Amino acid sequence: MVPLDSSPPPHAAARRPTPFLKWAGGKGQLLAQFEPYWPAEFGRYFEPFLGGGAVFFHLYNTGRLAGKEVVLVDRLEELINCFCVVRDQVDDL
Repeated sequence: MVPLDSSPPPHAAARRPTPFLKWAGGKGQLLAQFEPYWPAEFGRYFEPFLGGGAVFFHLYNTGRLAGKEVVLVDRLEELINCFCVVRDQVDDL
């Protein structure tokens, strides 16, 4: 599980995070089709099947997650570890 602060860091204007992994079953090409089905308002974002994170990054980059509790989950521990390393050490990478 990857709990996140959904507020962009101060230097975020220079960086727009995007999926950094290609994932089988990824939803990146379907985001426009999914848009009408997402609720207009929600209090928490819980992603149970993170994969490459296309939906998360899309919602984050469009500002829909600002100020929201965000929880990213996947059953693959190595994948979650990868996202944690990127979250915590992005400048070192």
